[in-house]
Amino acid sequence: MGAVADVFGKAIQQVERERRLLDREPDPASPPERDAPAFAPWPDCRTELLDANSQYHAATLLPGTRAAGLKRLLLRVLNVYTYRQVLFNAAIVRILNRWDQRLRSLGGELSDSSLRLTERLNRRVARIEERRSLWEARLAGQLGALEDRTGAAESDLSELQSRARQERARVDALEDSVRRLEALLASERETASAGKPR
Repeated sequence: MGAVADVFGKAIQQVERERRLLDREPDPASPPERDAPAFAPWPDCRTELLDANSQYHAATLLPGTRAAGLKRLLLRVLNVYTYRQVLFNAAIVRILNRWDQRLRSLGGELSDSSLRLTERLNRRVARIEERRSLWEARLAGQLGALEDRTGAAESDLSELQSRARQERARVDALEDSVRRLEALLASERETASAGKPR
């Protein structure tokens, strides 16, 4: 009897532990969708680069400039003093031209990879949520079956206890009958031995 009660006690403790573990996490109605992080687009500096490409040399005049001949002559004289600055400006403009295209392509690739990663993560989260709901349903079914078995075992145990009480009552009645018979037999022997001559 004690071993059966220990088994049921352990089973009840295990069921309560599982219930506490399940109740600790709230059940969301649907998994949260994760959005791709918003990257600011690379600033459009094509106009500034076109202006820099057309004006990095100080001797360059825009079309329609007034007194262009005089200004050109003056700029050629100044070119002697500004030649190294013109080379530096040209190098800076070439570097900016190259890096603008490269950074635009990198920004596009980063945005595309971020979207792909977000979609992949959303699919994985959905799969995990689906598996979790399946496991919860399976665990709920197993808990229900365990509760049914526990209830059946408890009813069997109570039935066995009532049978044991009935059997104990029968054994007590039989022991009383045996005692009465022994007492009756002893009194009969005494009567028989008292009536016999020695």
